[in-house]
Amino acid sequence: MEKFRASDGKELAYLRFDPKNEAKAVVIVGHGMNDHKERFMHLAEALTPIGVSVWIPDLRGHGDTDSGTNRGYLADKDGFERVVQDLIEMGNYASSCMGELPLFYFGHSFGALIGMALIATYGKYLHGAVLSSPPEKQKLFMDKIGGLMISMGGALKGFHAPAKLPNQMTFGQYAKSVIDAKTKFDWLSRDSAIVDAYIRDPKCNFICTYGFYRDLLHGVRKVYSNGFLESIPPSLPLFLLCGSADPVIGMKEGYEKLGQRFKLLGMIDFESKCYDGGRHESINEINKQEVINDIIDWFSRHIQ
Repeated sequence: MEKFRASDGKELAYLRFDPKNEAKAVVIVGHGMNDHKERFMHLAEALTPIGVSVWIPDLRGHGDTDSGTNRGYLADKDGFERVVQDLIEMGNYASSCMGELPLFYFGHSFGALIGMALIATYGKYLHGAVLSSPPEKQKLFMDKIGGLMISMGGALKGFHAPAKLPNQMTFGQYAKSVIDAKTKFDWLSRDSAIVDAYIRDPKCNFICTYGFYRDLLHGVRKVYSNGFLESIPPSLPLFLLCGSADPVIGMKEGYEKLGQRFKLLGMIDFESKCYDGGRHESINEINKQEVINDIIDWFSRHIQ
């Protein structure tokens, strides 16, 4: 494990995986909410043989970057923007360390939402991005109710306090997507070993703060606001993937809506794939080898 110091002085823990032979590109990985870098090691190990140097940070509020009172908390101000900034700074640093190699991004879930902001804001510095299961745009009613709940909870309990009710509304709704579920996290994957490991993992099974939910809601509103995604360079290669039974993106319907949104932007090199029956964590699903092979294929075609 290594540490990267962001421009505001924050130290981010990260893992780095370099190819045994010549590196052709650098990929920064952005993990999800209640997630951490070690859960993407198998993806990194699959990409290094094709010449990709993979850097995986623990985002603010997660993993070895933050624990204790800062677990599940991004920043006092502009937390969403700060994480976007962290990742482009780390990307530029990683690229410079590797001799100014082409820079790519892989983001899952919250990391994919960050990725949407990243490619809209800093897309000209990137050579491509893979977005795995970004959260869907919230319906107006839920957006308003969620915003009020987060604001009131943060004001009463403090924004560092665990946001139990927003957590229940979010993860509780996802859990309802699986009929006859054995656990409240079956929506993550059809692989019970993955779900059981997630539940046992203290770096995953915790409640994020009101501050995090404040920043998350702000990020969703920002990314899906009118005109924001139009800043994505139309020539940027982009690969969107998810499972058809993923409640975070809004199932297959949500995937199709987001895919259509990207197509309407006039993106020249846009690809997408929805895996039948797959739940939220495509790279941890029972067909994970198929998914990872597709990711390897996409990178192989774009790092030349």
